[in-house]
Amino acid sequence: MSSNHRSSGNLKRNLNDAAEENADETETPRASKRQDLRNGTTSQTTADLGFSLFMWGRTGDDDAHGSTRIDGSGCGGAGGDGLPHEDGSGETENEPVYLEALHGESVQQIACGETGESAYILTTQGTLKQWGPSKERGGWDSIPHRLRSAVETPVMAAVDDTTRTTATLVGSISLRQQHQTLPAMSQLVSGYYHFAAISKDGDLFTWGSGSNGKLGHGTEDDVPLPKRVEALAGIPIKQVACAYSHTLALTSNGIVYQWGDYINSPLPQKVQGFVINSQLQQEQPIAQISTFGSHMAAVTVDGVLFTWGLGTHGRLGHGDTERCVEPKLVEALRGQTVQQVSCGGFHTAVLTQRGTMFSWGCNDHGQLGHNSRETCLEPQVITALVATRVTKIACGYESSVAVTNTGEVLTWGTAEQGAHGHGSNEGGTTADHDVLAPQKVQDLKSHLIVEDVACFGYNYTTAMVKKSSSGGLTLRSDAISIATALHKAINDEEFSDVTFLLEGNRPIHAHRVILTGKCEFFATMFRAGMRESSSTENGPPIIPIPNVRYDIFLLVLNYLYTDKVHVHVDDAVELCSLAEMYGLDRLQKICCTAVKQKLTAGKTAAVLQLATVCHCHVIKEICMKFVMQNFIEFSKSDGINQLSQGNFVEIVQSYGKYLEQERTSTSSRSTLTSS
Repeated sequence: MSSNHRSSGNLKRNLNDAAEENADETETPRASKRQDLRNGTTSQTTADLGFSLFMWGRTGDDDAHGSTRIDGSGCGGAGGDGLPHEDGSGETENEPVYLEALHGESVQQIACGETGESAYILTTQGTLKQWGPSKERGGWDSIPHRLRSAVETPVMAAVDDTTRTTATLVGSISLRQQHQTLPAMSQLVSGYYHFAAISKDGDLFTWGSGSNGKLGHGTEDDVPLPKRVEALAGIPIKQVACAYSHTLALTSNGIVYQWGDYINSPLPQKVQGFVINSQLQQEQPIAQISTFGSHMAAVTVDGVLFTWGLGTHGRLGHGDTERCVEPKLVEALRGQTVQQVSCGGFHTAVLTQRGTMFSWGCNDHGQLGHNSRETCLEPQVITALVATRVTKIACGYESSVAVTNTGEVLTWGTAEQGAHGHGSNEGGTTADHDVLAPQKVQDLKSHLIVEDVACFGYNYTTAMVKKSSSGGLTLRSDAISIATALHKAINDEEFSDVTFLLEGNRPIHAHRVILTGKCEFFATMFRAGMRESSSTENGPPIIPIPNVRYDIFLLVLNYLYTDKVHVHVDDAVELCSLAEMYGLDRLQKICCTAVKQKLTAGKTAAVLQLATVCHCHVIKEICMKFVMQNFIEFSKSDGINQLSQGNFVEIVQSYGKYLEQERTSTSSRSTLTSS
């Protein structure tokens, strides 16, 4: 049976199983739940149950040493159904395969080495579990065999026991060897033959191949079990990222360390150069890091992107192919607030706070998602995703993945070894079946809510799906709420009955029943017969909205449909002005709150200038108050050069009055104190 057919069969079978489990759960007598409470126990919550996992890509690839790579259902020699093949060969899973053996595990994260030499899971309780070579089975055990055994009969393995066929707790191995238990972990990642984990106390542990000093233990020795990186002892680590021959770590106070081949050091060294203003030379704290082959990226707490490393194919985004020894700000993304960055083999992608995705670098297989194969030396918007709210991204060696706010998965890039998960590529060359623009993974589209994705090695990907309260798969039809349905309806053309045109010809689709119910402005407009609209023969009326940005109007719809909106300080002025025109008082207050919370000395001038142009008096007052209270810091910022002459004069005059009021107030307090 082909791998492709087996994948679809597994998915459909397990969807049916999940539906039956959910049905069984609804029939559970309430008395049993009350008994649990009397006994001092409660059913495990959905958050504690972790995720169900789906995997696709290359399942096994025999190399010169006879080892194989891990796939979505097991290790080399295992098929999509989790059963070993008689010839021990690997296969390609071109569509998502449900990891049925993990059904009983509360999986939080999974990590597979780039070559599949070993694999680990991290449970929601912070426990690491592993599986690996088995002499008894003559090669690798498939993942299902290992994890089923772990669930049914957990084994405390001896230190020298390399022939166990049952998955073992990493902590129990550590106990036998080091006479201490491994602490609970909060994060797990993998590189090329090496792994890293962070304890809940912030200690960093690494193990695996020590070549190039990538483990950070001061040598190039291999380390078979998790070992604390002593050079970082006492420094709380919040994130770690592993590449082919080096490793990055991010501390809780925003400092980055790197070690391994790139800097030729087996011990962690502090990375410096995260400077936005060359005159002030002030290092910016980092919020997130990423690395893959030979390039690195970091996002500051303010959403500014820095990259460094090899620049071939333009993967650094600086407009050239030069190498950067130290971090360099990606100028093309100035003005964008980056929320997440992901490094691929020779390309890079970022997700902004507004849910927009940019990509750049090598594009031989369409991994940038621009519907072409042209290399990009600077970040470019993935236009196919402009109308989609992306929440998570991941880059593989030559592919990319995105998760939307409705839990759908889109992939694009190389078709080699099933990397994009869109089905068999039989009947043509690999290049003929590369996916050049984002495409939904159909097997996951209609049924499941995916929350996160990860790419491992060259050609395999995992999707993490929410578990239901029974521990089974959460089906989209069971999990979707009214709020989620309304959010999904935003800018959905299929059932819309009115279209707005922004920025000339960019359409936004909406529903009159929601607009009129939430906003009197629109109700009045529709009652008046929509004189602003132009009619179409078969479609809904089209209403032009002049002098309003596309993104701003979309934020208004988000608010009207869901009562919620995430306001970035750069959008607050225009959104507040539009909210005032539409009579949305609460939205105005949300905008003002966003400005108060996120205003900085560097941003104040731009916000103040825009508030003046837009006649947004309420936000202008907020900016003026901030300047008065932080005048020294504001006067040293680059933003002061952006002020118009009128605003500059107003600030100087206002600050003079502010100082006079402060002196008067201080004098009054002194008089009262002395009397």
